[in-house]
Amino acid sequence: MITRITEGEHKSKPVSRARSTSTTDPEHVKAMDGRVRKAYDAARDALEHLSRPGAYTRLEFSHIDRMLARIVDPPTDAKQKNNRRGIAMVKRWMLEDGAAVILLETFGQLCWRFVDLSAEQIAAFRRGLYLLPEYRTLLRDSRLSAAVVARLWKIRENKARACSEFVKDLEGSNFPTPSSSVTVY
Repeated sequence: MITRITEGEHKSKPVSRARSTSTTDPEHVKAMDGRVRKAYDAARDALEHLSRPGAYTRLEFSHIDRMLARIVDPPTDAKQKNNRRGIAMVKRWMLEDGAAVILLETFGQLCWRFVDLSAEQIAAFRRGLYLLPEYRTLLRDSRLSAAVVARLWKIRENKARACSEFVKDLEGSNFPTPSSSVTVY
């Protein structure tokens, strides 16, 4: 059966995957453009997850550890220019607001959204987060910052161990390796 649309009828609008702006959202959220809104929603989802009782004890650190490793040792490939920019922005955000900010990467969806945002959009995004009590609680919790710093030490140990094992593998091969008296530039 074919239905005809007459002049007075309107086609239905396509359904957006992003959250619709509800009447309960503050004005600053309603004013955000689509990309900023998606980053804000991702951060809000992470904050909602982190605010549940016992969430920190069951926190999956795989996305967070990957992001911390990239912050400590950013990619150098020219093809990853936008990725480096996003990582630099998250690093600056952590230095300004505290180490616990990285916990917003819990679901692995925040940093890649930063890449397409301008400095003004990031400022609007952060202003929106500061208005959320859950975000302010996250920033004030010294245990969370200490947990992130502990993860950084763990990443350092893992990288040092991996490098050490690789050097041992190289020394065990037939290829010449520099001795300890050789200066590496």
